[in-house]
Amino acid sequence: MERDAILAAAGEIQSELPYLLGPAADGVADKLAEALDKGNGDIAAVLVTDVLRQYEATRSWMADRLAAAERGLQPLGGDPGPVQFPRFQCAACGWTWVRVRGAPIPACINCGGALAPMR
Repeated sequence: MERDAILAAAGEIQSELPYLLGPAADGVADKLAEALDKGNGDIAAVLVTDVLRQYEATRSWMADRLAAAERGLQPLGGDPGPVQFPRFQCAACGWTWVRVRGAPIPACINCGGALAPMR
């Protein structure tokens, strides 16, 4: 359960990173996306934890989410499978963004270019 809770919380924290970390959010978002791309769920969970432990704000946010999950939120039935988050990249400068919960796709923060889905 903890692995699944970590991976679920990693998806949730994506949209919160700018509020939690300010200018450091983009670098952390890129590292988090790399960690989530790892095939094995256990490895991805460890890598996600390593990325988010680097900042007090993300450590505290994750601790709160994991404590809530432990208090009784039951996982939904079905195959938990690996968590996949759609990634988008700017063709002009290579900046990468991870889409969470159907968020609208923004313009590139570096050059203003359009982001395209990564394959």
